[in-house]
Amino acid sequence: MRRSVVLAVLALLPLVAWVAPVSAAPEEESDDAFLARTLEEAKALAAKLPAAKELGEGWREPWEVPANLRPVPNEEAWWQKFGQRTPPAGMSAEKAQAIADSVAQQIATQGASEGFTERDGLITLLMMLRAHTTTALQKAEDGADALMRLANAPAGGLAPPPGQGEHAAAAHRAIWASLAGRYQGQDAAALRASFVSEATRIVKRTKREYFLSNNWEALAKVAYEKEIAERQLTFGSAQVVMMLVDADRVGELADLEEAAVAATQKRLTEAYLAMSRLAAKAAGPDAKPAAPLTVEVKRRDFGDNAYVIRVVGQAPDVPGLTVSVLTGWLRNGRAAVEITFTGTLSEEARNAALDGLLQKADGVTNLYRE
Repeated sequence: MRRSVVLAVLALLPLVAWVAPVSAAPEEESDDAFLARTLEEAKALAAKLPAAKELGEGWREPWEVPANLRPVPNEEAWWQKFGQRTPPAGMSAEKAQAIADSVAQQIATQGASEGFTERDGLITLLMMLRAHTTTALQKAEDGADALMRLANAPAGGLAPPPGQGEHAAAAHRAIWASLAGRYQGQDAAALRASFVSEATRIVKRTKREYFLSNNWEALAKVAYEKEIAERQLTFGSAQVVMMLVDADRVGELADLEEAAVAATQKRLTEAYLAMSRLAAKAAGPDAKPAAPLTVEVKRRDFGDNAYVIRVVGQAPDVPGLTVSVLTGWLRNGRAAVEITFTGTLSEEARNAALDGLLQKADGVTNLYRE
């Protein structure tokens, strides 16, 4: 079956969307100079976050893990990947407008055969951008909204029904309509304005990535995933994103208040249950049922506002292997840090790892309080 352009653009765009050509007057900073400058600013900001060796035993930088496990060969390659997949911070309204115009039209052109419009392109671009400009809670809420819309879509699942041509295209459009439903009623001009607003909120952005294991040598020799559980090996990865928000726009990053915790946890739990039902439907009646996921939201006593969202469960295809995704958020004044931790560690070790990272982030972001 031909892959749907509507669904494929989300996977392809991170490599190209943030380097769309923008015309500049002779006295203005060129696009290449702008991208080079923001990358250097990201590196300087990352230097304020702890190095892996400062986090304790077993922590390593991406380029320090055993060679067969490395996501990148060296630090230079890691930053090159960061620059390709992350929108530059400190973007002017003019640059943001030019990217919106150029890339949205490219998406529309690529998806024209399936009825994909410029408005759809703007929605795609906006959804991608929000992954880099808003809070952990808002991203979780966005994801929950998309999952619930998918669960109720006419297509009724994660994959289109068997068939070719019109039937598959109709299913893809139904899925896309469910994902884009939150933007219903907004025309292209309103979506452009939203994109520009999102793109200009963050003045500096950086990222660090860390990996953790209780036995790197043994982990490097694992041939099958089930050996991780059998040999009691642990593995974890942490992605730490730090942002400096425009001082006049800090209020746009909504905090999580204690009174809202229970309702938030309920909404996210319902969304993950819907995801489980969709995955079971896509897997077919003969597939082994996946264990239910547990969702927990808790406020933490760091900075001006901090919380942790935990999603924990059993890997359905590897007996005895616990998997988890922990997301921590911390804001201190105009500085904010999001930490995403995944791995096979025990609950106690997972919590300790995330708390340690939050504590380090609290110290760093406190430097930016006004």
